[in-house]
Amino acid sequence: MVIPNFAHAGAWQIFRDNCLFPIESGELVQLTDMTPSASFKNDGDTYSKYNFDNGAYILSISDSGQWCYLVVTNEKTEASADIANEFLAWSSQLEVIDRYQEIEGEQDALMLVSAFWRTPKMSVTLRFLKTGILLRAAEEVDLDL
Repeated sequence: MVIPNFAHAGAWQIFRDNCLFPIESGELVQLTDMTPSASFKNDGDTYSKYNFDNGAYILSISDSGQWCYLVVTNEKTEASADIANEFLAWSSQLEVIDRYQEIEGEQDALMLVSAFWRTPKMSVTLRFLKTGILLRAAEEVDLDL
């Protein structure tokens, strides 16, 4: 896995390189070049959080390798449009269109689910929360499509 220079990495790059690409390939692991800001146990799974840009971006990675997500805090809401555009640019690529299906019915989110190339299926979601915080997640899901 290529680890980006986090001092200059934007939210999409942090998510893509440390969450999305590793979970797609089944190789999601904790970061080795950063110390977690916190570690938790939730419903039998453990996970760690990593702070970037003084806590403006918070990356959470499960120890099980089944999910990860990035939260962009209120301090970075001005970056939300850029992050959404990067997500949309990624999801508009022909390779991505062939590999994922859009799930409709989410009012505050865009959710894509892996089509036929991966078992178990996984989802990639861009979500705007009422608090103005942008949340993007990739997680293993058990869906029949």
